[in-house]
This record gives sequence, C-alpha cells and structure tokens, in this order.
Amino acid sequence: MKVFFGGLLLSVSACSSMSDTPKNLGVQANGGLLVCPDKPNCISSSDKDPEKRIEPFKVIQPDKVWQHLKASAEKVGTVSWVATSETYYYGVFETSIMRFPDDVEFLLDTSKNIIELRSASRFGYSDLGKNRSRLEDIRIEFKALQAK
Repeated sequence: MKVFFGGLLLSVSACSSMSDTPKNLGVQANGGLLVCPDKPNCISSSDKDPEKRIEPFKVIQPDKVWQHLKASAEKVGTVSWVATSETYYYGVFETSIMRFPDDVEFLLDTSKNIIELRSASRFGYSDLGKNRSRLEDIRIEFKALQAK
C-alpha cells in the first residue's frame, strides 16, 4: 500500500507540473471572460450561475490598478504571471500542498471602473472553495491598497 500511495503522489505531481495551459482563456468574443464549466472548481464574474459568480473588483485608482493587483495577488499566494497587457492579466497560482495549477484572469473594464475576474482549477472536480477564497483574499488586499 505504501508503494502505491507514493506512486500515486508522484503521478499526481507529475501530471500537475506537465499540464498545458488551457487554450480558451482570455477575452472572449462578448468582451468578457470565459464562463465556468459545469464542475464546481471555477469562479467567474462573467458567470450567471450564483454558485459560480463572484463580484468584480471596484477600481478606485485606475493609474495604479495593475501595480495594486499584482501586489495583492502576490501577497495572497505564489503566482506566475503568464500574460499581461494594459487591460488583461493572466497568471497561474499553485496550490500549496499538491501543487495543482489554478488559472486566474483579470480584465480591466475602464468604462465601468471594474476588474472582471475568473479563477479555475485545471484538475479535479471540486476545489473546496479555494478559487473563491483566493479571489476574496486578493479583493481584501486590493481594496486596502486602493484606499491608500
């Protein structure tokens, strides 16, 4: 049993580190972010389903939005920024124990002074609320920086 468990951990770890970035991320044809799939391991401000919906971040200081967002995200966890532009940031968080990748996206809507957001686990069925709690933790940090 010990060998099987060790092999299982090795397989899971190798699987998470070799996973490919999803090809459907980014700004969608409707100008927003992708809605979540049927699995409960995703949260998005673009989703209509209340279980998967999260409110966007309010922007108070547009000139410092990305500086504040990056600092907030990096305070909450280990994130690798994959793509950034004037209106879009995409990064990958790694879960602390199993090192599973979670894709996180932020889209600035200057007409509404908000940041649309989405976070989804690449693996598993449920994330036990991790994506929502991470984004809410980032929201707290972001709000505090915006208030200064």
